[in-house]
Amino acid sequence: NVTPDGKEPKPILAIARDAGKSTGLVTTAPVTHATPAGFAANNARRGRQRAIFEQYLERDYDLLLGGGHRFFEARGNQWGDLHAEAKAGGYHYITDRAALHQAPESDPRLIGLFADNNLPYEVDRLNGPDELHKTVPSLAEMTDAAIKRLSKNPKGFLVQIEGARVDHAAHSNDLGGLLHDQLAFDDAVGIALDFAEGRDDTLVIVTTDHGNASPGMSSGDNLGDDNFTKIDQIRSTIGVLRSHLSRDQSIPEIKSLFEKYMGQSLSENEAIFVQRYLNGNEQLPYRRMNNPNAMIGQIIANHTDIGWIGNHHTSEFVMLSAVGPGSELIQPFTRNYELFGKMVDALGMQAWRS
Repeated sequence: NVTPDGKEPKPILAIARDAGKSTGLVTTAPVTHATPAGFAANNARRGRQRAIFEQYLERDYDLLLGGGHRFFEARGNQWGDLHAEAKAGGYHYITDRAALHQAPESDPRLIGLFADNNLPYEVDRLNGPDELHKTVPSLAEMTDAAIKRLSKNPKGFLVQIEGARVDHAAHSNDLGGLLHDQLAFDDAVGIALDFAEGRDDTLVIVTTDHGNASPGMSSGDNLGDDNFTKIDQIRSTIGVLRSHLSRDQSIPEIKSLFEKYMGQSLSENEAIFVQRYLNGNEQLPYRRMNNPNAMIGQIIANHTDIGWIGNHHTSEFVMLSAVGPGSELIQPFTRNYELFGKMVDALGMQAWRS
């Protein structure tokens, strides 16, 4: 929210706050990351996440749930922690899943930071150490907690909810990471739709800011069911698999690790290629894809027929859908910069235009 000529337009969360509505940010990234900050902060550099956190507290937003513990706590002599400011603002501060469920629903003033940086990928949260599942809430649980608290305001509320790690997984060509986080996001959408059902005062918008890596299934011979069965066997992200791979491993060891974490039975030639790549004796011809994550992603593609065109943001049109009052303002084709005005108009906050 900084224009090329240095102006700082008021973000939509601040507009909602000034209209007397409750406000919240929910994400599986740090709460100060680009998307939530786009709804709430003004800063010329997205990387200044500590300053963005300070701005949230100064602007008196009600609820922050996600990662980013490192931007809240003290870090050596660089900065002090923000506990005093949070306490002065009346926030209840929590750091684990049990505390989220126990926090009083009557008070919307809540900061929940469940990871130092990003929250774990959903596939790792579900299949990793028990501690992850016990301490880190799902996106749906955070969504439910946010709506229950913010909706008690008779003037209404605005909450931004982000399944951030879908994008991160696409950057890594990580099929298991992407699909499990997409399903976790779908669960969160379900919570929002359940709340909105039967109401005439709640608008739910679902969209994304861009595509990434364009994963797609390319299967002949009616192999779709078989491929989805193979995808369902994936039990971790590529990052977890890579943490167990090393240059000195034998072919049987490599095959065993792929079986354990990716659920796929590598051929002898595939395992040999992985071994040679890890030892610097193989390269992938497309330079953008010549990295360990993309190499593993393409090995998995041999088994699932899910391919990738790269490992960065892509230019295709993306889904935009809405249900509830104000959804009629959103046309089948909407330019991204038009959505801000449509959202504030739907919320009856036209005063921003002045």
